[in-house]
Formats: sequence, C-alpha cells, structure tokens
Amino acid sequence: MNYDDLVLEIVNRVSDKLQNQELNGSAASRPGKARLLVLAREDGPLCQQFRSAPALLERYDVESSFSQQYAGDIREYSAVVLFNMDCGSLAKIASGIEDTPYTEAAVRAILLGKKLWLPKEAVEIYGYMMTAPQPYYEMMLKKLEFLQRSNVTICGYDELLPLLLELTSAPRPEPQPRAGCARIEKRVVTERDINAAYCGGAGSVSIPQRAIVTDMAKEYAANHGVEIIRG
Repeated sequence: MNYDDLVLEIVNRVSDKLQNQELNGSAASRPGKARLLVLAREDGPLCQQFRSAPALLERYDVESSFSQQYAGDIREYSAVVLFNMDCGSLAKIASGIEDTPYTEAAVRAILLGKKLWLPKEAVEIYGYMMTAPQPYYEMMLKKLEFLQRSNVTICGYDELLPLLLELTSAPRPEPQPRAGCARIEKRVVTERDINAAYCGGAGSVSIPQRAIVTDMAKEYAANHGVEIIRG
C-alpha cells in the first residue's frame, strides 16, 4: 500500500468513527424530545438497525434494554418498542406473567397505558404458520389479538419508523437566509463543523476538493439550507 492509499484508508476509518459518534450524540437529550424504550431480549440486526436510525434519534431520546440490563421506570417513556417476541414471552405477557425483566417491563407498560409497538418480523409464532397444528396456532394468534386490544400495535418493520415519527410534532427547522460563507479546512467534515458554521451565520461552507463529508453532516446541511462548496 503506497502513502496516498494509506492516508486515504486512515481518513476513511476516522470518518466512520466520527459518523458513529454523531449517531450516538444525536440521541442525547434535547428539550421537548419524547423518550422511547426499545425493549428486547437480545440486540439482533433488526433491533440495531431500528434503534440507530437517524430519523428516530432526531425525534426521540432512545434507550435500549437487553436481557437483565433493564432497570428504568416505564412511566418515563412515551412509547415502547418490543423485539424478540418469542412464543413463551407472548404467552406470558398476554397472561400478565412478569417472571423476567423483559416480560415485567412489557406488562408494566401495558398496565400504565403506554403505547407499545411490535414489528411482525419480531413475532416468532408467525414462523410456525405452516407447521403448527391449526388449533394451537389460532390460540397463539388470539393472544396477539388480545395484546392488540391492549394498546399494542403490530405492524410491518418498514411501517414502524414512519408511524412513530407521526407521533411527534417536531418540525424540521426552516432554513434562514444567510449570506456568509465559512471555510472548513479539514479532511473529514462532520455535523459539528456544519453546525458551527451555521450558528456563526454562514449560509454555505467551502471545503477542500477531496474532503470527506459524513452522512450526518450532509443531512444537517440539507435540513438547515447550508450549501457545501468544494474547492
């Protein structure tokens, strides 16, 4: 690997790390943001993808709970999203049994009148539609229907995020007319850099031709009407 390739590899790794930091930082508490609990028995790929979605983090303070880690107060959350709904947990929650942190938190949320969301892809019983005896399968579906009547919304994973975003009323900030142009002399431009320029009155930023702009920086610039100029 020659020197230029080595430098580019280092820059790309730094860019990835900064972008992950931006994602984590965007979940920090902001005034007026609703709190959302992601309740799961394990942090699978679907759960990871959901809880790290930038649009979700922009609207909610997201807290995740896995296995024995949960120790919060359900009353503090506006909504709860359930993952890893296996058949045993479904039967217990529908029966009000609180024998694990997962089932206890879910039952508490229902009793407190919280809005719960459950993606279909996280419901184990659906995978047994072709093999389970019909009476048994229908019995388990009735438990799901009971949960739906108890303020649990079951929807497709692709529908989950849009439905949750509809619950919040936080509008995107209206871009304000700005005439200034700020120069950013960095190899990797982050959301923090664009924010600093915007707060300083700049309506555009000038960056080096080969600079890398993180996705969060691009999104912030688009949302706030900041033009990114290379040169």
